[in-house]
Amino acid sequence: TKKKILNNEQQTTMATIPNKRQGGQPINKNGDEQQTHPTQQKKPRQSINAYKGWTVPQHNHSIQRIHRDDDDPQENPLTPQQFYQNYILQRRPVILHGKNLDGVIANFSKLRKSFASFPHLRRKAGHVQVSVEKRQHSAEDSSSPFGNGNEIEMTFSSFLDLIEKGNTDYYLTTQDVRSNRDGRPELMAPFMKLFRDDDDSFPLRPKLMGNLIPQNINLWIGNSESPEGASSGLHHDYHDNLYIVLKGKKKFRLFDPSEAENMYTRGELLKVHPNGRINYTGE
Repeated sequence: TKKKILNNEQQTTMATIPNKRQGGQPINKNGDEQQTHPTQQKKPRQSINAYKGWTVPQHNHSIQRIHRDDDDPQENPLTPQQFYQNYILQRRPVILHGKNLDGVIANFSKLRKSFASFPHLRRKAGHVQVSVEKRQHSAEDSSSPFGNGNEIEMTFSSFLDLIEKGNTDYYLTTQDVRSNRDGRPELMAPFMKLFRDDDDSFPLRPKLMGNLIPQNINLWIGNSESPEGASSGLHHDYHDNLYIVLKGKKKFRLFDPSEAENMYTRGELLKVHPNGRINYTGE
């Protein structure tokens, strides 16, 4: 999945407000008020941000959670149409959790069980060479985040050995996909295709997605000894994410697209579209 990486050294955003005395006159470096004449006034800069979707209402806002613990999945159903209208179309994040998620993803319980089993993963793809990111340690930070592109190759079985031993320096990252004759990337890497069984325990299109077409399917695996977890660094993707936690926990810190001009981006912002799509100069 193509990503735009943001500066990991500056993850806290802050809006800078010009220093003014009461009365609104600008102040120069010497502390003297400067007179502003009509001929000196500049036209207000037109905002490049046209985002019209959902925004975070307040600091430390908790994302809505939808529980699916009912024995009968027909009780309080969430249809693909409702999911699209209430969340995807509005650019609003949501968490689906509970014991009964088979109505969201076909045979979710079987999917989670199979991917939580390392022997099963080894049988399926242990021999395959995969791209693994290795953490870069520094004198200042012994637990630097992933996402800096320091990738190495090893067999999937060797990677699983490291994870089973509790190693926290390696992270299974996005695998490269092939392109077809038309130059379009395939849905998933050959490595991921090995996990597809004859049954529907690994659906290409989850039930809740309705008619939406998936762009890419990946698998991420890592360890962490820190209570803060292993960070993948601040970034944004170019497509919607349906993130499925099969084992362990995952914590997200989200900034809505209206904050793009307040972020320390690696690249000059060109335009933020109404749906949240971000373009950069030169892309």
